[in-house]
Amino acid sequence: MKLIDIHTHRPKGLKNVHEIYIHDFFNKNNHPLKDTCFGIHPWFINKYDINNTIRLIEDKIIENDYFALGEIGLDRSIETSLSQQIEVFEKQLQLAQDYQIDRIILHNVKASFDIIPILKNFKIKSKILLHDFNENQNVFDSFNKKFDTFFSTGHQLFRKTTIKNEIVKLPLNKLFLESDDQETCNLEYIYQQCSAILGFDYEHLKKIILDNFENFTS
Repeated sequence: MKLIDIHTHRPKGLKNVHEIYIHDFFNKNNHPLKDTCFGIHPWFINKYDINNTIRLIEDKIIENDYFALGEIGLDRSIETSLSQQIEVFEKQLQLAQDYQIDRIILHNVKASFDIIPILKNFKIKSKILLHDFNENQNVFDSFNKKFDTFFSTGHQLFRKTTIKNEIVKLPLNKLFLESDDQETCNLEYIYQQCSAILGFDYEHLKKIILDNFENFTS
Protein backbone atom coordinates (compact mmCIF):
# COMPACT_ATOMS: atom_id res chain seq x y z
CA MET A 1 0.00 0.00 0.00
CA LYS A 2 1.26 3.45 -0.92
CA LEU A 3 1.56 6.27 1.57
CA ILE A 4 -0.43 9.40 0.72
CA ASP A 5 1.31 12.75 1.07
CA ILE A 6 -1.74 14.98 0.65
CA HIS A 7 0.19 18.26 0.68
CA THR A 8 3.82 18.77 -0.25
CA HIS A 9 5.92 21.67 -1.47
CA ARG A 10 8.99 19.42 -1.73
CA PRO A 11 8.13 16.23 -3.64
CA LYS A 12 10.74 13.51 -3.46
CA GLY A 13 9.49 11.16 -6.18
CA LEU A 14 9.50 8.10 -3.93
CA LYS A 15 7.87 5.02 -5.47
CA ASN A 16 5.97 4.14 -2.30
CA VAL A 17 4.42 7.63 -1.86
CA HIS A 18 1.56 9.23 -3.79
CA GLU A 19 2.38 12.94 -3.61
CA ILE A 20 -0.01 15.87 -4.03
CA TYR A 21 2.16 18.78 -5.08
CA ILE A 22 1.45 22.46 -4.38
CA HIS A 23 2.58 24.36 -7.47
CA ASP A 24 5.18 27.09 -6.97
CA PHE A 25 4.60 29.97 -9.38
CA PHE A 26 8.10 31.31 -8.60
CA ASN A 27 9.86 28.10 -9.57
CA LYS A 28 10.54 27.65 -13.28
CA ASN A 29 11.51 24.02 -12.62
CA ASN A 30 8.24 22.84 -11.09
CA HIS A 31 7.77 19.12 -10.61
CA PRO A 32 5.71 17.61 -13.45
CA LEU A 33 3.44 15.60 -11.18
CA LYS A 34 0.01 14.47 -12.30
CA ASP A 35 -1.64 15.56 -9.05
CA THR A 36 -0.78 19.25 -8.74
CA CYS A 37 -2.70 22.00 -6.94
CA PHE A 38 -2.83 25.60 -8.11
CA GLY A 39 -3.72 28.62 -6.01
CA ILE A 40 -2.53 31.91 -4.56
CA HIS A 41 -1.15 31.41 -1.06
CA PRO A 42 -1.92 34.37 1.25
CA TRP A 43 1.78 34.74 2.12
CA PHE A 44 2.63 35.67 -1.47
CA ILE A 45 -0.22 37.99 -2.43
CA ASN A 46 2.07 41.02 -2.68
CA LYS A 47 4.56 39.14 -4.87
CA TYR A 48 2.08 38.09 -7.56
CA ASP A 49 0.37 39.84 -10.42
CA ILE A 50 -2.98 38.68 -9.03
CA ASN A 51 -5.11 39.00 -12.15
CA ASN A 52 -2.53 37.28 -14.34
CA THR A 53 -2.09 34.46 -11.81
CA ILE A 54 -5.86 34.01 -11.56
CA ARG A 55 -5.93 33.60 -15.34
CA LEU A 56 -3.15 30.99 -15.16
CA ILE A 57 -5.12 29.07 -12.51
CA GLU A 58 -8.28 29.33 -14.60
CA ASP A 59 -6.43 27.95 -17.64
CA LYS A 60 -5.38 24.90 -15.60
CA ILE A 61 -8.98 24.40 -14.48
CA ILE A 62 -10.32 24.67 -18.04
CA GLU A 63 -7.68 22.17 -19.22
CA ASN A 64 -8.62 19.91 -16.27
CA ASP A 65 -4.91 19.82 -15.51
CA TYR A 66 -5.07 20.10 -11.73
CA PHE A 67 -5.88 18.11 -8.58
CA ALA A 68 -7.36 20.87 -6.42
CA LEU A 69 -7.63 24.61 -6.00
CA GLY A 70 -5.08 25.55 -3.39
CA GLU A 71 -3.58 26.29 -1.30
CA ILE A 72 -5.75 29.32 -0.71
CA GLY A 73 -7.12 30.99 2.40
CA LEU A 74 -6.50 33.52 5.14
CA ASP A 75 -3.74 34.06 7.67
CA ARG A 76 -4.11 36.47 10.59
CA SER A 77 -0.45 36.08 11.58
CA ILE A 78 1.02 37.93 8.58
CA GLU A 79 1.39 41.63 7.72
CA THR A 80 -0.75 41.54 4.59
CA SER A 81 -4.09 43.10 5.53
CA LEU A 82 -7.03 40.78 6.05
CA SER A 83 -9.12 42.82 3.61
CA GLN A 84 -6.51 42.30 0.89
CA GLN A 85 -6.33 38.58 1.64
CA ILE A 86 -10.12 38.30 1.52
CA GLU A 87 -10.26 40.00 -1.87
CA VAL A 88 -7.84 37.45 -3.36
CA PHE A 89 -9.49 34.54 -1.54
CA GLU A 90 -12.90 35.50 -2.90
CA LYS A 91 -11.59 35.77 -6.47
CA GLN A 92 -10.40 32.18 -6.21
CA LEU A 93 -13.62 30.99 -4.62
CA GLN A 94 -15.42 32.54 -7.57
CA LEU A 95 -13.45 30.14 -9.77
CA ALA A 96 -14.52 27.28 -7.51
CA GLN A 97 -18.15 28.32 -7.94
CA ASP A 98 -17.98 29.02 -11.67
CA TYR A 99 -16.27 25.72 -12.50
CA GLN A 100 -17.80 23.63 -9.69
CA ILE A 101 -14.37 22.57 -8.51
CA ASP A 102 -14.31 19.27 -6.61
CA ARG A 103 -11.58 19.99 -4.06
CA ILE A 104 -10.17 23.04 -2.24
CA ILE A 105 -7.00 23.05 -0.10
CA LEU A 106 -7.32 25.66 2.65
CA HIS A 107 -4.58 27.60 4.40
CA ASN A 108 -6.09 28.79 7.66
CA VAL A 109 -4.17 30.49 10.46
CA LYS A 110 -6.31 31.98 13.23
CA ALA A 111 -9.01 32.72 10.65
CA SER A 112 -11.56 29.90 10.88
CA PHE A 113 -14.45 32.17 11.73
CA ASP A 114 -13.49 34.57 8.96
CA ILE A 115 -13.29 31.77 6.39
CA ILE A 116 -16.53 29.91 7.17
CA PRO A 117 -18.95 32.79 6.45
CA ILE A 118 -17.01 33.66 3.28
CA LEU A 119 -17.30 30.09 2.03
CA LYS A 120 -21.03 30.15 2.75
CA ASN A 121 -21.40 33.16 0.44
CA PHE A 122 -20.44 31.01 -2.54
CA LYS A 123 -22.40 28.19 -4.14
CA ILE A 124 -19.67 25.59 -3.95
CA LYS A 125 -19.92 21.85 -3.43
CA SER A 126 -16.18 21.34 -3.11
CA LYS A 127 -14.65 18.97 -0.61
CA ILE A 128 -12.48 20.99 1.76
CA LEU A 129 -9.06 20.02 3.10
CA LEU A 130 -7.91 21.93 6.18
CA HIS A 131 -4.20 21.63 5.56
CA ASP A 132 -1.80 21.69 8.56
CA PHE A 133 -4.84 21.65 10.83
CA ASN A 134 -3.90 22.67 14.37
CA GLU A 135 -7.24 23.47 15.99
CA ASN A 136 -9.70 21.70 18.27
CA GLN A 137 -12.64 19.47 17.44
CA ASN A 138 -15.15 22.33 17.69
CA VAL A 139 -13.41 24.21 14.88
CA PHE A 140 -13.35 21.12 12.67
CA ASP A 141 -17.03 20.48 13.38
CA SER A 142 -17.88 24.07 12.43
CA PHE A 143 -16.44 23.46 8.96
CA ASN A 144 -17.77 19.93 8.64
CA LYS A 145 -21.36 20.94 9.42
CA LYS A 146 -21.40 23.13 6.32
CA PHE A 147 -18.94 21.37 4.00
CA ASP A 148 -17.55 17.89 3.40
CA THR A 149 -14.35 18.63 5.30
CA PHE A 150 -11.10 16.70 5.72
CA PHE A 151 -8.00 17.66 7.70
CA SER A 152 -4.29 16.97 7.40
CA THR A 153 -1.36 17.20 9.75
CA GLY A 154 2.32 16.30 9.84
CA HIS A 155 5.24 17.93 11.63
CA GLN A 156 2.87 19.33 14.32
CA LEU A 157 2.54 15.78 15.69
CA PHE A 158 6.15 15.92 16.94
CA ARG A 159 5.57 19.03 19.08
CA LYS A 160 3.35 20.11 21.97
CA THR A 161 0.47 21.26 19.80
CA THR A 162 -3.31 21.37 19.82
CA ILE A 163 -3.62 18.79 17.06
CA LYS A 164 -1.41 16.31 18.91
CA ASN A 165 -3.99 16.32 21.72
CA GLU A 166 -7.10 16.69 19.59
CA ILE A 167 -6.42 14.15 16.84
CA VAL A 168 -7.86 11.29 18.91
CA LYS A 169 -11.20 13.18 19.01
CA LEU A 170 -11.38 13.88 15.29
CA PRO A 171 -13.01 11.53 12.74
CA LEU A 172 -10.52 9.04 11.33
CA ASN A 173 -12.41 8.92 8.04
CA LYS A 174 -11.43 12.57 7.45
CA LEU A 175 -7.70 12.24 8.30
CA PHE A 176 -4.71 12.81 6.01
CA LEU A 177 -0.99 13.19 6.65
CA GLU A 178 1.39 15.57 4.90
CA SER A 179 5.03 16.58 4.63
CA ASP A 180 4.16 20.21 3.74
CA ASP A 181 7.37 22.26 3.32
CA GLN A 182 9.44 20.26 5.81
CA GLU A 183 12.84 18.99 4.71
CA THR A 184 13.63 16.96 7.82
CA CYS A 185 10.21 15.38 8.51
CA ASN A 186 10.10 12.07 6.63
CA LEU A 187 6.53 11.01 5.72
CA GLU A 188 7.09 7.49 7.05
CA TYR A 189 8.05 8.94 10.44
CA ILE A 190 4.89 11.05 10.36
CA TYR A 191 2.78 7.92 9.74
CA GLN A 192 4.58 6.10 12.55
CA GLN A 193 4.12 9.01 14.97
CA CYS A 194 0.45 9.33 14.08
CA SER A 195 -0.23 5.62 14.53
CA ALA A 196 1.53 5.72 17.93
CA ILE A 197 -0.62 8.67 19.07
CA LEU A 198 -3.81 7.01 17.85
CA GLY A 199 -2.79 3.71 19.41
CA PHE A 200 -3.08 1.35 16.50
CA ASP A 201 -1.05 -0.42 13.84
CA TYR A 202 0.90 1.46 11.16
CA GLU A 203 -0.55 -0.74 8.38
CA HIS A 204 -4.06 -0.07 9.65
CA LEU A 205 -3.42 3.68 9.44
CA LYS A 206 -2.16 3.32 5.87
CA LYS A 207 -5.40 1.56 4.93
CA ILE A 208 -7.55 4.24 6.60
CA ILE A 209 -5.79 7.04 4.74
CA LEU A 210 -5.97 5.22 1.41
CA ASP A 211 -9.72 4.81 1.94
CA ASN A 212 -9.98 8.50 2.80
CA PHE A 213 -8.11 9.41 -0.38
CA GLU A 214 -10.56 7.35 -2.42
CA ASN A 215 -13.41 9.24 -0.76
CA PHE A 216 -11.74 12.64 -1.20
CA THR A 217 -11.17 12.04 -4.90
CA SER A 218 -14.50 10.40 -5.75
